[in-house]
Amino acid sequence: PEKTVGGKVVTITASSLNVRVGDSQKYDSVGSVKKGEKYEWVATSPTTGWYAIRMDKRIGWVSPNYSKVEAA
Repeated sequence: PEKTVGGKVVTITASSLNVRVGDSQKYDSVGSVKKGEKYEWVATSPTTGWYAIRMDKRIGWVSPNYSKVEAA
């Protein structure tokens, strides 16, 4: 998991969560993350509320139902 300085992080709250290429379940999964992991928050989708996170130099999207944004 990546750390940020002074920004926000997304903490995963589900035991396991798919990371998608877009901001809903209709998009393909590009991997998964585990409970308690923290990733740099990039954006929040204005239409679905999903969070964009930075992981391994790429951007993926996670559901806000199974994650939360917090201060880093």
